[in-house]
Amino acid sequence: MSILERNEFWIVIATIGGVVIGFFLSVVWEIIKENLSLRQKRKAIEHELRTNLGLIPQKIDILQQIIKSLNNKKLLPGTSGHHATYIYDTYISEVSMTLTEDQRDVLHIIYESLKQADKFLDNLYKEFIEIVSSKLLDHPFQDYAGMCNDLIARYKLVQDLINEYLEGKPRKISWNEEENKASVTRKN
Repeated sequence: MSILERNEFWIVIATIGGVVIGFFLSVVWEIIKENLSLRQKRKAIEHELRTNLGLIPQKIDILQQIIKSLNNKKLLPGTSGHHATYIYDTYISEVSMTLTEDQRDVLHIIYESLKQADKFLDNLYKEFIEIVSSKLLDHPFQDYAGMCNDLIARYKLVQDLINEYLEGKPRKISWNEEENKASVTRKN
């Protein structure tokens, strides 16, 4: 009897084939699970962006009230709830490989701007009192009103960046060698 006619041979071949197919299916399933996980994490970041987009008008209103008080030679504290950054901070290292360069750059600008804005508002009152008492600025009320106006303009830019990102049209962030400055341009 030849080896091809023996049942044991075919049992071994079927077993090896089953192991190979099982291994292959396991690898494919892990790839599918990883892709689904990354997709869910990207969606979570987008949801967090929408949450932050909803907070920006409130922050602008707070800044406008602060400017009004500064114009009257008074100061309102700027503390308020912080922007949501936990999901971005937690998942960006995993998700970044699935993003385009423009998406990564825009997300970085959005989140760093929001963190800096929270820091400015948290420290505004204390820093203003220190500046006034040390007399480092000649016109502290005007200077801080100007800083608040700058932050409002930054918030409006962040609103645009978030909306464009969520629409799938992130801006191209590039370094302009000729002018030695960063520029934010609309992607065609």
